[in-house]
Amino acid sequence: MPRPSKRTPALLDRMKAMHAKDGSAREIADALGVDHGTICRWLRDAGLKPRGGAGRREKRPRVPIAAATATASAEALLALPRDDAEALAGGVESKRKRLAQIQQSLDSATSGLKDGSFPMTVFSALSREEQKYLVDLAQLEPPKAMDPESDPTNLAEAELVERRLRVLIEDAEKNARKAG
Repeated sequence: MPRPSKRTPALLDRMKAMHAKDGSAREIADALGVDHGTICRWLRDAGLKPRGGAGRREKRPRVPIAAATATASAEALLALPRDDAEALAGGVESKRKRLAQIQQSLDSATSGLKDGSFPMTVFSALSREEQKYLVDLAQLEPPKAMDPESDPTNLAEAELVERRLRVLIEDAEKNARKAG
């Protein structure tokens, strides 16, 4: 039994609308959750020409060397394994160093994003990696010790114990009056 087709009139309408707004075939495929080749075929079937993301290779804008270097270093940073032996041995300190590298790369990429010379996909990947390291560090670092006298947990527990003691004292006094 053949599997059901994803090709529905509603999906084709969305595809055509995105194509009319200058969406590339890959962008449309990602948005609709359909393979890139399938979108190209559907566009051709609809009498439309699939678009590439940046146009013909020779007409694409050249990326300045500084931006290319920043992109390459950011991509190299992302290619490093997260849980290598050094990171496990170093623990918190190695994660802090790696987080500092990622944040420095993000800072240098910000200006490249404004002029379009730094790829947004790499910037997004760096941002996600930064969040992972922030979460890892929060889990690895022990929580700051609170002053026991001002700790809300201790205060709530103390109030509960105090209420229980009052009830026990009142019960004991009532029993003593009845017995006496």
